[in-house]
Amino acid sequence: MLVGLMIAVIVFTAIEVRAWKTGYRFGPARQLYGRIAGAVLSFLILALILLGRYILREADPLMSLAYWVGCLGLAFLLFVLALWDMGQTGMWLSEKRRELMQKTFDEKDPPS
Repeated sequence: MLVGLMIAVIVFTAIEVRAWKTGYRFGPARQLYGRIAGAVLSFLILALILLGRYILREADPLMSLAYWVGCLGLAFLLFVLALWDMGQTGMWLSEKRRELMQKTFDEKDPPS
């Protein structure tokens, strides 16, 4: 299941990058870098979970605790990055809405 999630992260990241390269931009350019960072962080967290299940079987309990707290810290960082992405998307959408309203009301010839 974790390997499937890792593959899904790679596929969705490739789709996002391809969309940006073809000209479809859903948000500012810095948002793409944030999403790529989120994908890398997601992949890293999933890999650490997968490795932690096998590496830490006979490890010292304190070492195991430090490992899982580190994983939790990375997950929290991913959560903060997701909140940032949501904020960027909201600001981009309100800017586009404002531009659309401006275009609509600035037309010289209203349609008949």
